[in-house]
Amino acid sequence: MALKISLACILIGLLIGSVTLSGFGINFGHLVLSKLAGNSLILGGIFVMVLSVILGMGVPGVAAYIIVASVAVPVLLELGAPALAAHMFCLYYAVLSNITPPVAISCYMASSLAGSNPWKTGLLAIKIGLVGFILPFLFLLNPILLGLGSWTDIFLPALSGVLGTLALSVALSGYFKTKLSKLEGVLLFIAGLALMVPGQESDLLGLVLLALAYGLHTRRWKVEKV
Repeated sequence: MALKISLACILIGLLIGSVTLSGFGINFGHLVLSKLAGNSLILGGIFVMVLSVILGMGVPGVAAYIIVASVAVPVLLELGAPALAAHMFCLYYAVLSNITPPVAISCYMASSLAGSNPWKTGLLAIKIGLVGFILPFLFLLNPILLGLGSWTDIFLPALSGVLGTLALSVALSGYFKTKLSKLEGVLLFIAGLALMVPGQESDLLGLVLLALAYGLHTRRWKVEKV
């Protein structure tokens, strides 16, 4: 165990030293900020997401986060993201790099145990974990989900986010009480995205679509059951 930890520390030191001495961190920040019109937080998040996945490939979760944080967090802070949201954003994508092909270590290990194709396993892992790729953007758009506020302020956004996550997960799995139809899957997918995006209008749209999909699915399930 000590040997594994030592090797991880050595790797982290080499990567962070390379980033610092080469000026990559500073240059990356200037590059991203110079290309963003109006300092868009969403576009900046997309840049950071790609960088986080690349830098985190083949590295354990904690080590990947430390590497990514040293480069990407300052960019998000410069774009106006709260410190907690910026760090959680980088942490999520650094960990998710372990299931993102082509260097998806977790998927390689799982496929070797299951005797499956590594690429198919990786693609399936992305499909199952798609909600995890969306959640970090919610932290940027609505930092209150991270507990930055009173309980009365947090409750409704958190409830909307949970319902959206459930709807999106069901849509991706393709099954609830029985196998979803294409229409039900599309309705649940759109409802999940709408509920996860902050805003009363999007929440209302998501609830309507969720209720419609649930009604259609329950009615069809009862007919098939008979």
